[in-house]
Amino acid sequence: MGKSISVALATYNGELFLKMQLDSILQQSISIDEIVIVDDASMDGTVEIIKEYQITNPLIKLIKNPSNFGPTKSFEIAVNNCHGDLIVLSDQDDIWYKNKVAVLVSNIGNAKLIHHDASLIDDKGNKIGESLLEFIDYYPIESFFVRLMREGVHGCCLMMTKEVAFAARDIPAGFIYHDFFYNLVACSLGDIKTINLPLMSYRLHGNNACGLFAEKSYTRAMKDYSKNLNNMRLIVDLPIFNQYKSDIQFYIDYYSKFIYQQSSSIYFMSRVAKLLGLKKALGLFINNMFGKAGVKFFYDRISK
Repeated sequence: MGKSISVALATYNGELFLKMQLDSILQQSISIDEIVIVDDASMDGTVEIIKEYQITNPLIKLIKNPSNFGPTKSFEIAVNNCHGDLIVLSDQDDIWYKNKVAVLVSNIGNAKLIHHDASLIDDKGNKIGESLLEFIDYYPIESFFVRLMREGVHGCCLMMTKEVAFAARDIPAGFIYHDFFYNLVACSLGDIKTINLPLMSYRLHGNNACGLFAEKSYTRAMKDYSKNLNNMRLIVDLPIFNQYKSDIQFYIDYYSKFIYQQSSSIYFMSRVAKLLGLKKALGLFINNMFGKAGVKFFYDRISK
């Protein structure tokens, strides 16, 4: 007898693309046993669409949050209400290829989590990229330490075992990115597999496009470091990660020092700029970083 399959889906104001997402799940080449949807207090027609689909698809189960909990908590609730041997996460606005689940099931083997690549489409469904993994510069080494440093696994592209789901049933309050947590738990329990094959169309639009295409600015990088540092502090004492506690603590110590140094440098430069003026302060900074040759190089270019 084959393994049972659940889909965990979180929605929030998703009426624009939800029908296409649900259709692609329902049209899979192998049967899905249940689709657990958690709606995060949508204010559009999302819930009505789900109820409409429930009429002809009793495998769809709807849970409504009383208020907006956010995506991490919504996915936690959805996953915790799944009963399948294998659990696939789904966003509300993508399009699965018909063979997605079949390929994942046939390839997971003894791994605890498996994830795949995706093509990229825009809000109108036009193809704008061949590989999500290539776009995010995915690093294929599947060690726990690398997982700490680089997230890489998108929730909408993963399938995990019920063992992972059970071990990860209580995501710490304040932890950002549910998929990152499932990823770390799976890595602590066993192997993670990557399929370098697109099995769905990942839709880029609005907020998710802004996040993926955001310029890698200094400010954004510092925000990301701070978020991940907070995540590490929340999990360092969890029993599931006991064997990797030294790795997590190294991350905490390193990035705490790094963020402090960067913040101190910015504060110091802002004070110098007030005292000496921006041009002199910039000169001191460049001289410190690049030497006299650097000062001349930058001065020649800003003087043109």
